Amino acid sequence: TGDTIIYENDGLFGLQDKNGNPLTEAKFSFISGVQSTKNYAVLSEAEHKNVLINQQGEILATLPDDCVDAHMIGDKIACAYEIEEERKYRLLDDSGRLLNEQYFSAIGSFEEKLAPVTQDGKVGLIDEDGNVVIEPTLPLDDEGKINLGLSENKIVGSVDGKLVILEVALS
Repeated sequence: TGDTIIYENDGLFGLQDKNGNPLTEAKFSFISGVQSTKNYAVLSEAEHKNVLINQQGEILATLPDDCVDAHMIGDKIACAYEIEEERKYRLLDDSGRLLNEQYFSAIGSFEEKLAPVTQDGKVGLIDEDGNVVIEPTLPLDDEGKINLGLSENKIVGSVDGKLVILEVALS
């Protein structure tokens, strides 16, 4: 939480504490940053190079080799893939297991066990298990932002400049 720093040695990166003491050797070709407790990193020489590490550099999960970036959304992982020169995301659990086969343009933060997702300029919802609760069919705002609030199984958002309230009934 701010006490871990990325250092470089011969073109590779490692982690050190705020006093400069190494926590890991410089064995990563990329580390996404250390702003959260779990971070995406790429091992420089390994069969499975994409990993999720903690702030001490310990490998928490191995991610798919075609994952080009990842970030944490609560205790889930949004893994990015390059598809036809466009970045698309899939949801994984914190062990690196794929939760949903579907690709999304973006995955938002979970609130009330639901997260907004975008696909083809439309927004929908997924649950914490990666199940699509509402297919991405609602238009995004003019700036392409996910402009939704979630509370007690209700979605409050702006669609075409109008306030919209949807109730989510989970069975």
